[in-house]
Amino acid sequence: MKHQALALSLTLTLALSPTALHAQDRATFDSAYGAFQAAVSAGQMEEAAQRGAEAYAAGQQLFENGSPELARLSLNYGRAVLATGRGPQASEILLSALNQSKAAFGADSKELISVYVSLAEAFATSSGRGSAAEQDQAFSEAARLTALHQGAESEATGITELKAGMTLLDRAQSPLAGPHLERAYSILSSALGRDHALTGQAAFYLAKYALASNNLATAADWLTTAIATFADPARPQNQLEFSTHLLNVQTLEGMGSSEAATASAQAIGRARGNTEAVDLQPLYTVSPRLGTDIEQKQGSATISFMIDASGRVQQAEITESTVSDVVEQASLEAISRWRFAPRFEDGQPVAREASQTLNFGPRQN
Repeated sequence: MKHQALALSLTLTLALSPTALHAQDRATFDSAYGAFQAAVSAGQMEEAAQRGAEAYAAGQQLFENGSPELARLSLNYGRAVLATGRGPQASEILLSALNQSKAAFGADSKELISVYVSLAEAFATSSGRGSAAEQDQAFSEAARLTALHQGAESEATGITELKAGMTLLDRAQSPLAGPHLERAYSILSSALGRDHALTGQAAFYLAKYALASNNLATAADWLTTAIATFADPARPQNQLEFSTHLLNVQTLEGMGSSEAATASAQAIGRARGNTEAVDLQPLYTVSPRLGTDIEQKQGSATISFMIDASGRVQQAEITESTVSDVVEQASLEAISRWRFAPRFEDGQPVAREASQTLNFGPRQN
């Protein structure tokens, strides 16, 4: 894409205002907080979580409840625990940080934005689908405050909405993701332009959202929109661009639009080039259709075939088999619909030989 894709990263900071502190308590705090900062800088988040707890406990001896210092200490402690994957524990700490921050800065302060985002991510880590409503509520508050302080149509508000939609879709598979993603695309396309990487990322997630409802045509439209934001639509440059082309192949093949899927299949192949490490994993597969009257026994069928310049399967034939003729035929029909990324030589797609072995086990009752 033309710009860097959205990065979701952990940032731990604390700004301490001058205050009169007892020397011994201050020394204890400084030691604990210094160890916390060192652990964060080293990326040692288990250590950071432990030192964060010690710094917070020491801070409670120095700062009053509801003070800005204690609010920031509790936020940093909660983020460190969240980075270790302990969502339930992080949620409890961050709820305390939220209350501390409201008391210190006010319920509509911009200081609460990062608290709400971290809390939403903690809910997502805690209980998956069961916490979708809690995630949505926390993200919605973060988006409201971002809009209040930076503008309803600002890039920052669009990014907050995008983060909300991505998390709700990826972590909770929740329909609550839809409105956030729609707002994200609208805001980002207006603030940054339709060709910006973040706008493309919002389009990609709107496609995933459409696919969750089995709306293939809408998904295909959003994927076309996402691909148009790439710096070079014919050559993916990062994981998001690869994922977009892959999802486009799968969506179009699922719609029966195999010809339309060729550009994305070739884009993936072009980026991979021609090396020994070229991945022969299919981009799209279907399973053999076996009637209920077929007694499915253990066995396998090895099929050799050509992958043509568009990534389609040609000349499929059974080369080794321990299954019945009916299962062999079903296997051939299925693999003939598979799609691969073609190999490229001197900048041009070329055919290549390949084989796949399909394994069959006993029917499970």
